[in-house]
Amino acid sequence: ISTKSNMPGITLLGMQVSCQGYSQKLPVLLDLLLDQLAAFVVKPDRFAVVQEALAREYANTAYQQPYQWAMYRAELLLNYKRWHVDQYQKVIGQITPATLTAFLPRLLARAQLEGLIVGNISPDEASAVVEGALARIQASWGTAQIWPGEEKDLRVVKLPAGVTSVLVEPGPNPKNENSAVWVVYQVGPDDLRRNALAGLLVQLAKREAFNQLRTQQQLGYIVHMYGSNDLGVQGIAFVIQSDKYSAAHMALQVELFVQQTVKRIATLPEEEFAAGVLELCKAKLEKPKRLSELAARWWGEIYTGTCIFDRQVAEVEVLKTIKPADLAAFAEEVMGSSKDSRRKLAVLIRGSNELEQKQQQQQIGVSSNSGEVSSNADRTTEATAASARANEAVAPTSSSVDGTCPTPDGHAAASNSGSGDLAGYTATAISANEAFLIVYDLNGFKRGCEVYPAAGQQHGHRQQQQQHIQQGKGAESGQGATSDAAAAAAANAEDGVAAKL
Repeated sequence: ISTKSNMPGITLLGMQVSCQGYSQKLPVLLDLLLDQLAAFVVKPDRFAVVQEALAREYANTAYQQPYQWAMYRAELLLNYKRWHVDQYQKVIGQITPATLTAFLPRLLARAQLEGLIVGNISPDEASAVVEGALARIQASWGTAQIWPGEEKDLRVVKLPAGVTSVLVEPGPNPKNENSAVWVVYQVGPDDLRRNALAGLLVQLAKREAFNQLRTQQQLGYIVHMYGSNDLGVQGIAFVIQSDKYSAAHMALQVELFVQQTVKRIATLPEEEFAAGVLELCKAKLEKPKRLSELAARWWGEIYTGTCIFDRQVAEVEVLKTIKPADLAAFAEEVMGSSKDSRRKLAVLIRGSNELEQKQQQQQIGVSSNSGEVSSNADRTTEATAASARANEAVAPTSSSVDGTCPTPDGHAAASNSGSGDLAGYTATAISANEAFLIVYDLNGFKRGCEVYPAAGQQHGHRQQQQQHIQQGKGAESGQGATSDAAAAAAANAEDGVAAKL
C-alpha cells in the first residue's frame, strides 16, 4: 500500500501514509496506524522533540548546496501556491501542544482520501481497504467530504513568452564558495506528443551538453541536462554549479550551447536520429526492478492528476511517429532565441567567491584620491556595454510581454538601490539579442503571470476526456428548434464521451 511522493509524511496537499511489506499483513498494519491517528493525543515531551527537529530542518535549508537552493527557488516561483521555508521558520516556534490539540478537529473536519494499492491483492480487497480507512477516519473525527472548490490545486506559472525571466540572488550561506545556475525552457502541460519530443531532444543532446559544458569548458563539477516535470508541466532544464565561474557566465554558456543544439538538431543525420529514438524507447519500456518503483511511478500520476498509467507505452507509440523535421520544429519553438513562443527561466545563485571577486573589482576601480582611472579600463568598458545592453533588453518589460506578464514595476520597487548593477550583471548572463525580465519579488511576478491548467484538467487531455467532460459540436444555424436538437445530438454522438459532470 503506497502513497509515494518526494516528501515523506506531508505533501503539498496534506498528510500521507505509506506501508510496504507482505500483502497479507499490510491491511493489519494500516489499521494499526489509523488506530493511532484516531486516538492521537499531543504529548508535550514528544512535541518538544519534534518541534526542535523541524525547526532545525527548516534552518538547515540555508546550508544546502547552491544548485539545490536554485532549484528550490525555481519551485517557489513556478508553483502557483507554495509556502516558503522562511514562513515555516517564523511560525514553528509559536505552536504549542495546546494550539496543536485545538487545531486537530479543524484539520480533519473535511478531507478527501486518495489511495494506491499495488501488489498481490484483488480489486475487491483493495476497495475494502480504502473504504475501511475512510470509514475509520470519519468515525473517529467526524470527517466530512471536502466542499466543491477545495480540491487539490497544483498549478504552475506560465512563464512570459519571448522574454527570459531571470532571478538573481546571493546564496543563503555566505560561507559557501560555489555559484549555481538553473535554467528551464518550458514545454507546457502534459501532452504525450510534446512529452515525447522533449524527451527525444534531451536524449540526443545531454551527452554533448556534458561533453561541452563539463569536459571541455570545465564549468563545474555538477553539470546536468534533463527533462523536468513540475506538477505535470514539462520542461528542458540545465543545472550547473561551480566555484570558479560566476552564475552569469554559466547561464550564458547554457544559452550558447542551446542555440548550437537547435542548429545541430535541424541538420541531424537520420541514422543518429533513429538511434536516439531506439535508445529512448528501450529506456522507457524497461521494467521496474522493484515493486516500490512501480508504485512510485503510478502514485506520481495520481498525485499530479494526470492518471495516465500506461504512459511509457503510450509515449513510445508516439515516439515511433516522430520525424526529424518534427523535432527540429519543436526545438526551434521551445528553445530558439528568435521565437516569440519561447518561455525561459534562469535562476542565478551567486556564491561567496563570486561576490568577493566583485568587491575586489570595485576597490580596484577609480581612485578616490587622484581621480586616476585604474588599469581595469577593459573591465569598466565591458560593464558599461553590459549596462547599455541591459537598458535595451529590459525595455520590453515596460508593457505586457505577449500578453502573459505585465511590467514588474510593483515588485521592482522592492529591490535595493543597486538595481542598475543587477541589470548590468544580468545582461552578461543573456545572449546579445535576448530580452530579459528581472524578477525582484516572486509573489509579485506570479500574480502578473498566467497559470497553466491543473495537470489532467486542460481541455483535450486524455484523462479528462475519459472522466470529466463531454465534448461535442454546435448545431448549424438556420434550422428549426427540433432540427437544431437533432443536429446537436448527431454531432455529439460522433465524438462525445460519457459525462461525469
